[in-house]
Amino acid sequence: MLKCGPIPFHAESCVLIQVVGPILAEEAKPLPADLDKFLSPGIDGHGAIYVSMGTLARLNAAELRSMAEALSALPNPVLWKLDKAHLPGMPSNCCSHPYLLPAAFCAAVF
Repeated sequence: MLKCGPIPFHAESCVLIQVVGPILAEEAKPLPADLDKFLSPGIDGHGAIYVSMGTLARLNAAELRSMAEALSALPNPVLWKLDKAHLPGMPSNCCSHPYLLPAAFCAAVF
């Protein structure tokens, strides 16, 4: 029979964890001037949104249009990691770029 509930913690059972040292990220590079200018109203007002579907997602044209329509209703500037060829008629509050690092976006916004 399975027993449900919290599992007691025993420090001696943690011997399998090996500390390897710090993993330090590189310092974020600044965003290009045009993207920084696009995001600045959001930083001062409602904030900005970064959208990335990762490298494995393959959205069809209808899904991209549906997402763009939903994002266009927001007051925030949206920086969308997307190949411009995939979405004609980008909403005015959205700016797409084929390659963006989240660290650069976060450094600009925070």
